[in-house]
Amino acid sequence: EVFFSMQEFYLNLELWKAIHKQYEIIEVTMKGPAVSIIQVGDSFNFDDLIAHFTTGDTVSTSAESEPVKYRVKNMTINRGAIRYANKGLDNEVTVRELNAACPLISSNNPNLHATLDFRIDKGGDIKSVADMNVETGEYKLSYDMTDLNLDLLYPYLKDYINVGEMKGTIQTHLLLGGNLNEPDAVAATGTVALENLSITD
Repeated sequence: EVFFSMQEFYLNLELWKAIHKQYEIIEVTMKGPAVSIIQVGDSFNFDDLIAHFTTGDTVSTSAESEPVKYRVKNMTINRGAIRYANKGLDNEVTVRELNAACPLISSNNPNLHATLDFRIDKGGDIKSVADMNVETGEYKLSYDMTDLNLDLLYPYLKDYINVGEMKGTIQTHLLLGGNLNEPDAVAATGTVALENLSITD
């Protein structure tokens, strides 16, 4: 099967700045990217790609070389899709209408701002906004999840709970803050609601 496809890729470069070792990309747009992930046991359909691009070859670099100066603006992904199929659990989940944006990544600015939203075929809409400082590791995340179908979780829980069916939806609004260098130091506030729960023997 096709692992990756894309309808359109747009890249706008400032080539003349590269002469002065300043790499600037004005816009990066991916339209309609689609990824198909298949798992069988502990193996994935992209394992051979990872093995191919993670060879032991190394390239020596000068210790006195100057840091690379770069600036990437207006990065967007429009209407992406991700299909995940677990053959062992006979379960498949598809994410559609995936949209992501990051206005700036720069060697002169450690702050990142990004948005991500998508829809799950079997039920669930997710929207998130993230801010992070890549130098300090500090981050803030706003996360909203609407009508996530509990049936998505059942294939992963059925080995631990003896029930025939599980239905319901989860609604979540969370604000998270912390530091990537201190994984245990996380502050969270918000709401998590479980609605229309039904568990059948």
